[in-house]
Amino acid sequence: MNARGLVESAEALLVDLDGTLVDSTAPVHRAWSEFAARHGLDPEHVHRFAQGRPSRESVRLLAPGANHAAEADALERAELGDSGRIIALPGASELLSGGWRLAIVTRPARECSPCARRILMTSSATPTRSSMT
Repeated sequence: MNARGLVESAEALLVDLDGTLVDSTAPVHRAWSEFAARHGLDPEHVHRFAQGRPSRESVRLLAPGANHAAEADALERAELGDSGRIIALPGASELLSGGWRLAIVTRPARECSPCARRILMTSSATPTRSSMT
């Protein structure tokens, strides 16, 4: 069975947000560049180092003398607040409006509301049967 057939036969779908439904590379890049500037670090090194790591871990390792919780919170606010450069990926709108039961698996639950905004800002479709966990 091909991928399309597999999706079409599914009763429900689990989908990731970043990299699956939306591309938020630009806001993430900007937030980490600002972090690098605040700490006198090379932005390219910071981007490579932080990729795939939790923000709090990256902050702790990159800026040992910083207020780690405050820096991680500032990064998350900057990433989630820079909605103007988040784009829907090809197929996202079709998936969201396709009538499937969806669960979007992404960041911790406390960030679900900003995640929902990301989806709605990048798609004309409004998921009618979804939950975010």
